Amino acid sequence: MLPSPSDRLESIHVLRGMASLLVCLFHAFYWGILPPGMLQRSFTYGWVGVQLFFVISGFVIPYSLWQARYALRHYGKFLAKRVVRLDPPYLVAIAVIVVIAYTAPIVPGFQGAPPHITLKQVLLHFAYMSNFFGHQWLTATFWTLGIEFQWYLLVGLVFPIVASKKTLPQIALLLLALAGAMVRPDRETVFVHLPVFFVGVAGFQYKIGNIGFRRFLITTGILITCALLVQGPAYALAAGTAVSFILLANPRRHRVFHWFGDVSYSLYLIHLPLLQRLQNIGARFTDGMPARLAYTIGSIAAVLVAAHLLCMFVERPAQRYASRIQYKTAVHEQPQAEALASVQQ
Repeated sequence: MLPSPSDRLESIHVLRGMASLLVCLFHAFYWGILPPGMLQRSFTYGWVGVQLFFVISGFVIPYSLWQARYALRHYGKFLAKRVVRLDPPYLVAIAVIVVIAYTAPIVPGFQGAPPHITLKQVLLHFAYMSNFFGHQWLTATFWTLGIEFQWYLLVGLVFPIVASKKTLPQIALLLLALAGAMVRPDRETVFVHLPVFFVGVAGFQYKIGNIGFRRFLITTGILITCALLVQGPAYALAAGTAVSFILLANPRRHRVFHWFGDVSYSLYLIHLPLLQRLQNIGARFTDGMPARLAYTIGSIAAVLVAAHLLCMFVERPAQRYASRIQYKTAVHEQPQAEALASVQQ
């Protein structure tokens, strides 16, 4: 028997925290802090946290729309909710990155090239369009936010098919995911990542009873095989692990794990620019592996504090404002309580 809905929500929350922490540790130890060995190799695969996020979005966005009785006429409000929910901490992170970039060179001992950030480059971030105009993202992790936003644009349009019980439309959507991955091998468009997102979608369809267990296994098997062929074994393993955890895990609410889930988005936004600057400073004063390791651990602690502050003072108010945007439904179609409000990305 699958866990209850409340337990499953906690599994998503825990998985989000794990995904964000994996990416943070990957960037913290990317610079060869640890000696060669199993521990170092483990951290080098922390980037798979991105694929965990994609599977979570594939599951949680359709599920929240299904619970809210979403219809295509609500598309504008759906996008507005996403923008109000996600953009305030994102914009604060952009401001922090720009401030750091232009203040760091005046600090004695600065190492690296001076910044060159244009107004156009910054403005393109507002619409998650940097890659389409040949501009670099202000920090390396932001490319995934562009992928996520493209997913929101797509899933809001195809949701009636995603939530349908009819076989042919769902097969057509599956073929779209497979064709997109094969035809557009570009990591900065959503198409190449559709198999991973649709693993989460298959989990959603199974959860609400639109497909049975056998069809769920066949569908996810096809999608994971596609991810394996197009993106490699790490992508495929991450996708399979994520959907299994979402559907089967039954974690008890734990203060530490739940906290990481709470700050996961803020941590993802802010960790890389802060780690890079702190490690730049640390390289001037630390020598030898023990000192570098201790400094790196201290830098991670500082980043966690910054993520907590960003979450508390920016992200949570944004969540509250986004929750006020409601879909208008008929009296006989009143939406259920938004049980996923705290776990949406």
